[in-house]
Amino acid sequence: MKLTSDQKVKEKIAGLKKENDILVLDYDDSIGDTGRPKDSCAIVSQFRLIVTAKENLTDEFDGTFESDLGKIYCKQSGKIYFDDAMNARSSSNYGFELMGAGSLLTPNLKIEKL
Repeated sequence: MKLTSDQKVKEKIAGLKKENDILVLDYDDSIGDTGRPKDSCAIVSQFRLIVTAKENLTDEFDGTFESDLGKIYCKQSGKIYFDDAMNARSSSNYGFELMGAGSLLTPNLKIEKL
């Protein structure tokens, strides 16, 4: 699995990331203060590329994959929701979107700092 990103995504990440921060691709809103309860079984389908300190990462984020931004953490079990080749890019509505191999995974990729 690999994620590439366009220049606007790289600029957004660079503006948020500190030296020891890591990147996390979350698909079900399960990290951070607004994350879903751990006993929830609903898939929210809110893809977020998160910049955070490694100590904020919970044990459920047990997988990684490579990107042109560096290593990205994810849930190993959640990789079924990702494509082997993904692209994070700016969209026409001044936000970001996540493309898979030939299909749009989300038109509203959140890029945020926790």
